[in-house]
Amino acid sequence: MSLQSFVEGHLPPAPARVLEVGCGRGLLARAIVRSGYDVVAIDPDAPTGELFQAVSLEEFASTDAFDVVVASRALHHIPDLPDALGKIARLLRPAGRLILDEHACDRETPSQTTADPWSTSAHSPPLCDVRLVSCAFCTPRGGASASAKWTK
Repeated sequence: MSLQSFVEGHLPPAPARVLEVGCGRGLLARAIVRSGYDVVAIDPDAPTGELFQAVSLEEFASTDAFDVVVASRALHHIPDLPDALGKIARLLRPAGRLILDEHACDRETPSQTTADPWSTSAHSPPLCDVRLVSCAFCTPRGGASASAKWTK
């Protein structure tokens, strides 16, 4: 299955608002736009164009929430993963979707941090309900379902 098919198979109906983190050359972002979605694609080396912003996730700012965040082979590049996941949660609308394609799954399922995105913590309020719709190469720690309450 191609990345485009994987992502499009998990998107809500168009014209949902989509943030692609780590867009690279922008191929996926352009394909999603052609399918009727409102897309913002970020990457420090993003191409030029209306869809793209040459910025890291840490530097990205938006006043508008997203229905979906897509991160394909991008999160393992971010040194402070708990902060990055918290930022993604804040950028999403309630019950937003995170579509993740990653090969460093041990980093996306931390077991010894206070910001474990797959657990619910009695010590902190939820940022929002985020549905990890699908992860191409990993399963959340403890075999959690594809729907999880994300807290920080």
